[in-house]
Amino acid sequence: MGSSLSFGAEYFHRNNKNQIGRESTTRLPGDYTAITSLNGAALTNPLTSQPLTLYNLSSAKATQPNYYQVTNVSQLDRYAYNAVELTATKHMSKRWMLLAV
Repeated sequence: MGSSLSFGAEYFHRNNKNQIGRESTTRLPGDYTAITSLNGAALTNPLTSQPLTLYNLSSAKATQPNYYQVTNVSQLDRYAYNAVELTATKHMSKRWMLLAV
């Protein structure tokens, strides 16, 4: 038989493009106003105690229906994944074995 020890390496690459999402055609980013305080008190993240910014939709847009367009969203094209996986396997010999990833 052959050796009871083997090694391996794998490389993974994933790049997502042309992801489909929905974008509002009636409520645009300029229709929102940044809010950093509420009733005079600063807004803070309860988990980190860091300043928190919320966005308020203008009252004129809030009463209108919201329509969406299903399209390829360019902001979703930024996803890329690269990884290397190394493995070592010691097959059963002398009553023991090992698998390391």
